[in-house]
Amino acid sequence: MSVYKNVTCPVCGGSCDDIEVLYDGKTIKTRNACRMGNAKFQEMVSSHRILRPQIKTESGFRSAEWDEALDAAAEILTESKRPTLFMGSEMSTEAMAAGLELGEYLNAMVDSNATICHGPTLMGIQEAGQSAATAGEIKNRADVIIYWGTNVMDSMPRHMSRYSIFMRGFFRERGKKD
Repeated sequence: MSVYKNVTCPVCGGSCDDIEVLYDGKTIKTRNACRMGNAKFQEMVSSHRILRPQIKTESGFRSAEWDEALDAAAEILTESKRPTLFMGSEMSTEAMAAGLELGEYLNAMVDSNATICHGPTLMGIQEAGQSAATAGEIKNRADVIIYWGTNVMDSMPRHMSRYSIFMRGFFRERGKKD
């Protein structure tokens, strides 16, 4: 069984980097991952995961060899007049960099879900300003945290254990006892 330590979770903005992934070639087990993080890692071994390239036909999709699929993709891209690359948020920094490089090479428009998710927030911040702190500042300094207008257990399940109730920080060495 392979054990990978200090893996960064790709799901929410909590960026939990203390995940352990245990892989035996067929199954994955996680330690320190929340339900959302564990579900994302389970996708790696899901029976629903597409493992071979697919080419669209009139009757649906068919499996193809990599060379054939890459040739078909290259043909689609070279014939495109206005390619757009839409990148998801649950990907590694390396995958994002590769996507941006491909977009630049194709002279494509590149967008992500940040436009519709965080974009309006950023526009509001640019217009009105924002009072903010980093998660590290909160962890190290806050003695009371109020969750206002958010369901942190739904959106970032480990936030409370890493940054509020059970955390330990520079000025909070004994956690909530300080």
